[in-house]
This record gives sequence, structure tokens and C-alpha cells, in this order.
Amino acid sequence: MTSTLLAGPIVRRVTKNRVCVWLATSHPVNLKLEILNEDRQVLASSNPADLKLQRITAGKNLHIYLLQARPAENSFPVDRLLSYRIVELENDTERNWDLRASGLTYGDQEYPTFFIPDQLSQVLYGSCRK
Repeated sequence: MTSTLLAGPIVRRVTKNRVCVWLATSHPVNLKLEILNEDRQVLASSNPADLKLQRITAGKNLHIYLLQARPAENSFPVDRLLSYRIVELENDTERNWDLRASGLTYGDQEYPTFFIPDQLSQVLYGSCRK
């Protein structure tokens, strides 16, 4: 994985109904995004059949992904710490990318984490245009 991953993964968008994670790799790989609750139960996963729509080839050695997962239930839980993992699908096997070994997790967390607040209290906006 470490030689494959060029940039990311970055949580690009989070709503109660969808989580999007962006990443770039050096060669095409079959990936799946899984969203986990505090008990490591899978709440949602991206559909591998949609991978062709979620990947752009920007060069011989640059493949950009925007993996999207939607909850099996109506929405993701709010005000709870959630995490995500990237799973590589190869033939009939699945292999979790070890993002902790790459230094991409906080503290002793096994996977990168994020939080969906029930209500926004502050909004920060930035732009690189003028």
C-alpha cells in the first residue's frame, strides 16, 4: 500500500447521508471505503460496482479516487466518533490498508476518525481565490 498511495486519504465531504474520501494512487486498484462505528461495526461501504465512476486516471501513474459510502440505515449517527478504513479488493480477498503504520491516524486509533455534529455551531470557509 505505501508504494501505491500518493496522496490522502482525505475526508472530503461528510453529511448525515454520505461520506466521501479522496485519495490518489500510483496505479489503479480496486478499493472500497467502509465507515465504522465505535464498536468497529460497518455502518456503510462504497459499492465496488461504482468504482469506475469514482476513479479518474489523470496520468500513467496518477489515479484519483472519490470513494463514497452511504449508510445502510437512513443516516449516520451524529455526535459520535466514527472511523473509516480503505479496503483493497484483489480477486476474492479483501485487505485493509494499514493507515496507522503510515502515520495517518490520531494517537492509538486503528483507523482515521471523524465526527458528524448534530448541529453546526461554527462554520469556517476558506478560498484560494484572490
